[in-house]
Amino acid sequence: MQCSFPCDNSPSTSFLHRRRAPGIVAKKQAAIGNFDAHLAHSGGLVKNINDDLWALDKLIVKPNAVNGELSADDIHLFLLLRNLTVIARINWPSQIAHYRVNMARQIQVNPLSSMAI
Repeated sequence: MQCSFPCDNSPSTSFLHRRRAPGIVAKKQAAIGNFDAHLAHSGGLVKNINDDLWALDKLIVKPNAVNGELSADDIHLFLLLRNLTVIARINWPSQIAHYRVNMARQIQVNPLSSMAI
């Protein structure tokens, strides 16, 4: 399928993205607050996420289906776990790590780890 707008890494596209980025950041920060302030408090939030993941780890029935058979729960859970891969300090319990990798293979998507901060 052909993009209807520039979607490559050409200089003009890169320029457009850089030009729009400050506006996008300002709009997002107006909605959710200052990014630096949120990052300053991220340690406690990451600890809470890690604690929750350890509790969830005990509930994973199979590495290819959280409840034992593929369901809507897997769609919701996998999307959440994939989004968490952008957080560098997440400690993935073994069952969740296997589940996340297996689900990514099944639906042929990559984790977002390369963008982790």
